[in-house]
Amino acid sequence: MRTIKKGFRALIFVSITLFLISCGHDLNDVIVVGGPTSKVTTELNVNSFTKYQLIRGFGGINHPVWRPDMNNNAREKVFGTNAGQLGFSILRVHVDPDVNRWNAELPTAQYAISKGAIIFASPWDATPALLDPNNTAKDRILPENYGAYVNHLNEFNNYMENNGAPLYAISVQNEPDIGEWTQWTPDEMLKFMKENAQDIENKVIAPESFQFRKNYSDPILNDPVAVDNIDIVGGHIYGGGLSNYPLALQKDKEVWMTEYLMNLDATSSWSQLEEKVIWDESMEMLSTVHQAMMNNWNAYLWWYIQRYYSFIGDGEQGTVKDEILKRGYAFSHFSRFVRPGYMRVSIELKNSKGLVATAYTGANKTVIVIINPNATEVKGIGAMVVNEVPETANLYLTSLSKNVEETVLKKLDENLLFEMPAKSVATLVIQN
Repeated sequence: MRTIKKGFRALIFVSITLFLISCGHDLNDVIVVGGPTSKVTTELNVNSFTKYQLIRGFGGINHPVWRPDMNNNAREKVFGTNAGQLGFSILRVHVDPDVNRWNAELPTAQYAISKGAIIFASPWDATPALLDPNNTAKDRILPENYGAYVNHLNEFNNYMENNGAPLYAISVQNEPDIGEWTQWTPDEMLKFMKENAQDIENKVIAPESFQFRKNYSDPILNDPVAVDNIDIVGGHIYGGGLSNYPLALQKDKEVWMTEYLMNLDATSSWSQLEEKVIWDESMEMLSTVHQAMMNNWNAYLWWYIQRYYSFIGDGEQGTVKDEILKRGYAFSHFSRFVRPGYMRVSIELKNSKGLVATAYTGANKTVIVIINPNATEVKGIGAMVVNEVPETANLYLTSLSKNVEETVLKKLDENLLFEMPAKSVATLVIQN
């Protein structure tokens, strides 16, 4: 639930200059990246008293029926939180209609649980016996089989729990509105949520529209019965839907972006693309994560975790199997540093020069994720938290030539100063 304390607007802004100090160097051996700047020209002002949404986490899907399962080397890189790891805190898995394939989900799911991640599941195709045999154009579950469908979901839920990979939540249907898998009309989804969803033995995610289409979710949220049977409003942002959802907030429901991908439509020629072209699209991806956070959404998940256009190389299209890709390093500025249970808080940018930023607090830390989408560098960036000047901070930077490069910042001469290269993302971590 969004809570805002009004009236805290006049913050005493103390200009502080911090030179970029390379890790392992002291104040007598200062390394200034890109040359010194003399003053703060762009101010990042965190107001931790103004709070927005709880962060549930960041992640993606492992689909061992459609793609090879990850091995332990890749799993460690995905779910670990140390340097050179991605820090994923949510894993999405697939509810296969064939119970004999459920065991394929266990190895990675069990590993994710061991690292403290949460898991949710989405079904693509319902068990064929539940479908309308007379509907040859589109697969639909017969309404009289909705109870049996609940049993199917509960069986998967129990299977995962009994095998050391309990689900945090389960979805009713992946993309009921796209036409490639089991289909639901808005009326059918509402009927199920009113009459059957209460029997699902876990938190319920719905409707997972491929464009966050509100004609699917609004009726559920506006119905006095159905609204009590939905816990998380889930959806995707393929070609639309990336916007605030006041009705979901009003009904005290979490909002999760549960799937998205970008691959420049170059599925057969990815290896021929210039690194800069791929990086430019990765910057667009980061913009969608930033917007999702600004929309008060609680979670953001990508499609395949391990794929040549994703976060871990799969050995195809010129990628090295199990190697973290630059797109993964970029995403880790959110997934590794903005942890489950953190709160997004207010941040004001003065003379932003095109920068965008979000701020978070948790575990006695303030975390600021800053994106520079410009084709030019931005110097003279200053940051503060309320009116307290941190003695030290850690800056992590990814650009076309850097991968989460860490720099230790130390207060110097009561000024704060750092800079960002063109087309880059940075995370500033301050101990409170």
